[in-house]
Amino acid sequence: MAEKKSNKYINPALIKGAISQSKKFLIIWFVVIIALIFIYLAVFRVVINMVPIESLPAELAPQFLAMKNSGIFHFYALCYLDEDNLTLGYIFSAIVAMAALLKDESNNTTEFLFAHPISRKKMFITQMLSFVSIVLIFNVAVTLASLILLGAFNKFNFGFNIGQFFALHGSALLVNLIIGLLMYGIASNLKGKKYLALCIVGGIVLHFSYTVVSLMITFLTNKYAWMENLRYIFVYSVIDINKVASGGNIALNWQPIVIWLAPAIALNILGYFRYQKKDLNCA
Repeated sequence: MAEKKSNKYINPALIKGAISQSKKFLIIWFVVIIALIFIYLAVFRVVINMVPIESLPAELAPQFLAMKNSGIFHFYALCYLDEDNLTLGYIFSAIVAMAALLKDESNNTTEFLFAHPISRKKMFITQMLSFVSIVLIFNVAVTLASLILLGAFNKFNFGFNIGQFFALHGSALLVNLIIGLLMYGIASNLKGKKYLALCIVGGIVLHFSYTVVSLMITFLTNKYAWMENLRYIFVYSVIDINKVASGGNIALNWQPIVIWLAPAIALNILGYFRYQKKDLNCA
C-alpha cells in the first residue's frame, strides 16, 4: 500500500525512459552549445593576446581596451547572453517540453502507452517532470563543462566571481524552464504531429523579432523613451543584459517573467483538464 501511495501522481519508470530516449538529442545539443562557448573563449584569447592595439582602427581601440579590462568572465557572460545562444536554449526547451506530450501522438503509440495501468492525470504530471528533468540535466552539464572551459582559457585561475558564474547559468535555467512550461501548456491543448516545426519556427521568429526591436530601441529610444519597455515582451530580457554589459552583477527583470510565466501557468491548468478528455488517436 505504501508503494502505491508514493507513486500516486508520477511514474518514475516513465521518467527514466524519457530521459534515456532523449540521450542522443541531449548529447548533440550539448556539443553544439559547448562548441560555441569554446569559440567565444578562443576569440577572446586570440584578440587579447595577438592583436596589438596600435593596429586597430581608432573607433575600435576603446572597445578593445574595455574588453581587455573587463576580463574573460565578463566577455563570456555577454556572449552567453547573446540572443543566438538563448534561441538555441529556447528551441531545445520547446522541443523537449512538447515532445513529452506529443511524441507518442506523433508516433501513434498512445494506445500502447495507455494499455498500461496509468491514468491521464498521472501521465500529465509524469511527462511534465520528465521534460523538467531533461532540461535540468542539460543545464547542469553545460554549466559544469563551461566552468571547466572558462577555467582552462583563464590558465585555470578561478579568480573570477564564481557566484556570478552560477547566477548566470541559474538565470539561463530559469529562462529555459519558463519556455518549457509555456510550450508544455501549449502541447497539452494541441493535437498534431508537427510540433518540431512549431518549436524551430517559433525560436527563429522570436530571434529575429527581438533583433529588429532591439535595433528600433537603439535608434529611437532617445525620441521615444517608452520603447525601452518593448524589451520586456521577450523572454530573453528575463536576464538584465544592460546591467551585465555595464559591468554589474547578474540581475533579473520581473516583467518578462510575469509576461511569460502567467500564460504558461494558465495553459497548464487548462491543459491538465483538457488532457483528460483529449482524443489521442492521431492515426
